[in-house]
Amino acid sequence: MPSSQSSSPSSSSSFPSWFVIKLTALASLGGCLFGYDMGAISGALPQLTKQYGLSINEQGWVVSILFFGGGFGALIGGTICDQMGRLTTILITDFLFLIGAAWFIWVANSFSSLLIGRFLVGIAIAISGVADVAYLQEIAPQAWRGAIVSVNEACISLGFLLAFLAGYVYSDGETEGWRYIFGMAGVLAFLQGIGMWNMPESPVWLAGQGRIEESENVYRILESGDTTTITTKKTESSHNDDDIGNPMMMMTTTGSLSTPLASYQSSPPRKGPSSLRSSFSTTANMESMMMMMMKDDTSWSTMIYSLRTAFSKYFRQAWIAFFLAVTQQFCGQGVVLNYAPAILGDDSPTWSTLVVGGIKFLVTVLVIYKIESVGRRSLLLWGMGLITVGLLLLSVSPNNTILVLPGILAVVCGYSMSFGPLTWLLTAELFPSDIRGRTLGISTIVTYCAAAIVTRTFLPISEWLGYSFVFGGYASICMMGIIFAYLAIPETGDRSMEQIESALEHMSFWGRSPKKDEEGDIITTTMTTTNTNPNPISTFELGMTSRSSSYRDDRQPSSSTSPKAPLQQSRFFV
Repeated sequence: MPSSQSSSPSSSSSFPSWFVIKLTALASLGGCLFGYDMGAISGALPQLTKQYGLSINEQGWVVSILFFGGGFGALIGGTICDQMGRLTTILITDFLFLIGAAWFIWVANSFSSLLIGRFLVGIAIAISGVADVAYLQEIAPQAWRGAIVSVNEACISLGFLLAFLAGYVYSDGETEGWRYIFGMAGVLAFLQGIGMWNMPESPVWLAGQGRIEESENVYRILESGDTTTITTKKTESSHNDDDIGNPMMMMTTTGSLSTPLASYQSSPPRKGPSSLRSSFSTTANMESMMMMMMKDDTSWSTMIYSLRTAFSKYFRQAWIAFFLAVTQQFCGQGVVLNYAPAILGDDSPTWSTLVVGGIKFLVTVLVIYKIESVGRRSLLLWGMGLITVGLLLLSVSPNNTILVLPGILAVVCGYSMSFGPLTWLLTAELFPSDIRGRTLGISTIVTYCAAAIVTRTFLPISEWLGYSFVFGGYASICMMGIIFAYLAIPETGDRSMEQIESALEHMSFWGRSPKKDEEGDIITTTMTTTNTNPNPISTFELGMTSRSSSYRDDRQPSSSTSPKAPLQQSRFFV
């Protein structure tokens, strides 16, 4: 295997190369697409209702069918991404987004055709949610991985803002402005597709396919920014077929990764609370490399095994993950965004919807900046509390319309500081790496199903029982959720799996009162293990030598008996 001198510490922790910045901007356009297509219906629905005379039930189907498509896309997205590659999958989703935009502009002329177009876009959204985040994690230097993934998170909220802006612009004097609202997504898809066309594939995926020389070449490009050596032809691996997919083939006899992987992936993380660097480098660095270099078993038996394992061995974590996936939809934030004009009492989007989009974007960026210093548990509890206040304001708004906008803003802000960034982060941190990818995939499917139910039933129930009853019900769910979160969910930031397990055991909801120190923090104990019969694989899993310790996943268990798992990264459901 070709080798080169490792970069110095100073260089390895320096600012990412211009090429990495370029790739981050292009891949994060997928985040804009994700948020835009999620939010576009807010401005388009009033026009669709007028043009086609949609009933309450039909409006519910037009909104919710996107999430049914998302659930189907979540089922197949991880497999497509693993088998075809991250870059190829991104280009496929761009093509689907283009087809969806063209469909709405030229083909959608009936209620049924609207459903077909929305279902197709939903599939593209879910698959894009897997591919874009996986690509960003695997092209980013470890020291900047959290910040780079956070750019995508911010772009999702930016996409919502752009969708609300398009709805505002094309709502004035346009009889079929909804076609332009949906069609604008095609512009973003075209820009991303053209920009990504000649970009390199993920080096981690290439290594997993045994294309080691191509993988090393991509790492050199990412580190130096020199694109003159980009190769598109599949090269022969210097290892035999038995070695393909073996992560140990990427290591030298000293236990550290061979260059250029070591110089690009093993740099110590930068300090400071400016992003999600720490949390994401913990859950993504070793997991991405290990899982993608294995021969993946993506059968239904593997998914069923994950469910059985999660609800037996990790039943507490499984219930928390289920709570997060379901409650983040039944808190009502999705219907507030999708039906904003109707809730505000407007026939079309107004400046109020722009304010909602702008505030959502600003709060998302602020939370990304402060999450490490504030803590996951505190953000979750305070965010859910703010959502509850907003829902209570909305529940009394029919008698006092001046409370509608503050109520919507409270719900959106509370969600952006709690469920938005924390659902997938907490789920990833609660489970060990051998089943983490599949539990994230299962949580994604549950979330899309919950979103479909909530958006489908909102208008019919509101017409039957009124907004006060619906928002009051959502508020009740949130209040019960706050109690559950306070009693059952510990702080997970910067803790190992053993520490998280210990903290769960001392949460009162699970049968034991938490022990606290003098400052009121929950006391955790750290389990220690002794490896009496070390071997290369177990040493690699427990943590390699100090030269590569910053590259390992400290939440990975010492042994694994589960089937090999595909990497199923989930984008934050903002």
